[in-house]
Amino acid sequence: MVQERAETPQVKQFVQSAKMMFEHHSEPAWWVDVNGILLGGNEAFHALFGRPPKESNEFHLNRMVAKRDLLRGTRCMLKAKAGRAQPVEAACIGKDGGETAMSITFVPVYADRALVGIYGLATPLVRDSAAGMDAAESAAGRAAALAGAPLVEALSRAIDLDQLRVYYQPHLDIRTGRIVGTEALLRWHHPERGIVAPCDFIPAAEASKLILPIGEWVLRTACAQNKAWQDQGAGPLTIAVNLSPRQFEQENVVDMVGRALADTGLEPRYLELEITEGMTMDVERSIATLKELKRLGVKISVDDFGIGYSSLYYLKRFPIDTLKIDQSFVRDCTEDDNDAMIIKTIIAMAHHLNLNVIAEGVEKPEHLIFLQQNLCDEAQGYLFSRPVPAEALMQNFQHINGVVASLGIKAGLTDQMLMREQARATRRNLETTLRKQQGVTMKFKKEKEQFVHTLCEGELVFRMGFSPEFIVGKTLREFLPPDVADRIEGYYRRAWLGEEHVSYEADIGGIWFLSSLRPMRRGGKVVEVIGSAIDITERKRAEDALRQVYASYRLIAENSTDLISVLDAAGRMQFVSPSHALFLGISLDKLEGNTLSDLIHPEDRQHAIAFFDDMMKQKKPSHGEFRLRHGDGRWLWVETGCTPVLGGDGQVERVISVGRDITPRKQGGSRDES
Repeated sequence: MVQERAETPQVKQFVQSAKMMFEHHSEPAWWVDVNGILLGGNEAFHALFGRPPKESNEFHLNRMVAKRDLLRGTRCMLKAKAGRAQPVEAACIGKDGGETAMSITFVPVYADRALVGIYGLATPLVRDSAAGMDAAESAAGRAAALAGAPLVEALSRAIDLDQLRVYYQPHLDIRTGRIVGTEALLRWHHPERGIVAPCDFIPAAEASKLILPIGEWVLRTACAQNKAWQDQGAGPLTIAVNLSPRQFEQENVVDMVGRALADTGLEPRYLELEITEGMTMDVERSIATLKELKRLGVKISVDDFGIGYSSLYYLKRFPIDTLKIDQSFVRDCTEDDNDAMIIKTIIAMAHHLNLNVIAEGVEKPEHLIFLQQNLCDEAQGYLFSRPVPAEALMQNFQHINGVVASLGIKAGLTDQMLMREQARATRRNLETTLRKQQGVTMKFKKEKEQFVHTLCEGELVFRMGFSPEFIVGKTLREFLPPDVADRIEGYYRRAWLGEEHVSYEADIGGIWFLSSLRPMRRGGKVVEVIGSAIDITERKRAEDALRQVYASYRLIAENSTDLISVLDAAGRMQFVSPSHALFLGISLDKLEGNTLSDLIHPEDRQHAIAFFDDMMKQKKPSHGEFRLRHGDGRWLWVETGCTPVLGGDGQVERVISVGRDITPRKQGGSRDES
């Protein structure tokens, strides 16, 4: 199907200009309209790629570029449609099927702010094997230079002839309606062509390195103008200045910015430097440069956000302050659902990362209202003001400050929307905090006689093998074994009936936890129960290990003829070995929980008490001898060794006592045993 050419006066002028510039050029050049219809090409283009079929004038990049390079070529074509000229190296397929390494550049051309067509330029990549360099400075530079060659000489004179001007376009806080900053935009006042837009001469300036002196001049002029406005009482405005790719590549870019600020007296916080993703392909170097710029105190913004394939990378690593939504999304945001969703997503994502958002290309009241409804921070576009000289901006300052109030949503409503969004943001932050906690925070309520979970967040949930999404909306029986669910449900019921501070321990999937439940009342009635849980698995494992050790020692004690006992700090026996019953002729239940003081011989009692107290004071093992009364009234001699066991605070928690019968040895001794 043959597509119709757009035969408008602007397109006709575009074709005429293209023929004049490239018809006799020695390297391939072609031109297409905004729909991709091939409008013409020079002889070098047709010699390399052939002529399109008569039945179709459509330009097909896949007929020119090798399949492996098609994606990169398509991206550059899309960027050109969005207003960005950027070269790409690719293998071009000639009409004979052979491949030629070339640099392709797509240059957008505008008329009355509207894109009317795109120039295509292909430059062979010729390597000088002796020097290891391109025959030209670079293939990309050659292509761009060819596009602007007729302009370079005039542009270099424009600097000396004072034909360059800086225009200013304000951006407004669309909640308050106040101007908060301006963007500095370069214009060329050509004596014959009138005002020349940047897209018509910046590629040539970039390729010829004229962009370096021009860019520094723009920066200094903008900083000086902003300082002058502040001195005149205009308020604290931010001035945004674009850094060109070649400027950003310069080793002295940080020094250049610092000098401009120092010489003009502008505080760094009132300068914002705009970059684009094409300038930051060398990621590590870009990060280092941006960090140095940030150390000066300036702000960094990403221009035309959303049109680049790697734009999200900025949010992860680059030290940026602001995202500027490309005008291509704003233009149809009230008519195209995809554009609307992209803008909403960018705003939400930026706010989540504490970044400011500016929407470019706002031209209609409905654009403004859409952006206000979705809580965009600032807006810039013809609805408020075209780019104008500094004097004109100040003359229209008050009028511009009234646009939002007259055409947008009233301030009170935007404040309410902002408060709702802040409440939602607070809730999101709370959910993030809860999810990152080590334990669990949960809530449940009773629905149809069942306890249904309404919240369950925390790392412990994942360690148990679940997720919050899996548990919320479910009852205990829907994700736990019936016996475990029934036991825990009993605690849930106690809390729902109003019992305060219900606590329990449970084991789920080998994870032990201690949970506490508390009823939440409204009007005196329990409407929800909130709970928290902590992981006690390690404590349980330690207790199990102690029990195993204790059981082992108990087994030894129960089979030993020695008198083994464990006493607390007051001397009460917590454990006594069975050998005590045989030795003393007394049942064990009469010993456990009591002291031995009633069984000690009256003459030995003070000695035994002093022995015990000294051991507790010194916290060292001690040995002693004393007599104990047998059940039949006899006195038996015992030699005992006591070892204190210290707690975490360094105090004696218990005493282990091991005694043995020394009556046979003591018989015939000096002490009276009667």
